Amino acid sequence: MITLTKMKYFCDVIDSGSFTQAGKINHVSQTSITQQIHEIEKELGHTLIDRRVTPVKANKVGQIFYLEAKKVLSQYDIFENNIKQYIDHQSLKLTVGYTSLTDLRELEKIMTKLDYQNIDIVKVDVGQAAEGLKNKQYDLVISFQSEFADDPQIESIPIASGKFIACVNSKHPLAHKKATMVEVYHYPLIMLKRKIIGKSYDLMAKETRNLGLKLNVVQECNDVPTELFLIKHNNYVGFLPDQYPINDEDICKVEVVDTPHKYVISLAMLRNNDDIKTIDFFRKAK
Repeated sequence: MITLTKMKYFCDVIDSGSFTQAGKINHVSQTSITQQIHEIEKELGHTLIDRRVTPVKANKVGQIFYLEAKKVLSQYDIFENNIKQYIDHQSLKLTVGYTSLTDLRELEKIMTKLDYQNIDIVKVDVGQAAEGLKNKQYDLVISFQSEFADDPQIESIPIASGKFIACVNSKHPLAHKKATMVEVYHYPLIMLKRKIIGKSYDLMAKETRNLGLKLNVVQECNDVPTELFLIKHNNYVGFLPDQYPINDEDICKVEVVDTPHKYVISLAMLRNNDDIKTIDFFRKAK
């Protein structure tokens, strides 16, 4: 088989005019160079080098072989360089998990601040944020701090905070006004499923019980667009972070004046993470 190595040996012999010099270039013996050239000639059934002259030269067939081998070797160099560049590029890329549009807005602020561009983002359910991080599906995750609290394997820093507000359709009795918790919980609620929003579900239920109220959830769903659609058409009350963008004039945000439902959004990574780019991004984001 005519390999890339054999092609290179042959070209080096012709370029240097010497088997001995070609051996030195490739850090092998002259015998090894000679053997490899003989194998090429044997496979082609024709000599390639005029060995009667010094320095040695390619014969007519050898000249054609030399030109074609140079093309192959040059193309391989391009191929190898492109692959290395891709690998280097990938090794510098961060993969960040996020759980909502609010998280993306905060991530954008961080990236603008750090002037960082080489990043991949992956949508993840809130309830899977911590596990995905520990399974190394992501370098970093942005989500509610409640998902990372008291987990010894995860280090997190707060990057935003706020409160949950009620959302209703424009014809709902609570539309266009402030309300109390008692007023809000008088109406049927819709929430994302526990497996989707993780510990936030149980935390909200606990805060509600502490007020002597009941989390009157009549329907659960898998994502925010579905939740907003059902709020709009089924007269439900739903909760979203106050910073969540709603681009539907038929849905109103209702400020709950005595709400205990608050949140902190945090950037998190594994404590034992030794990846330099991840650690650098995490520290600069503080």
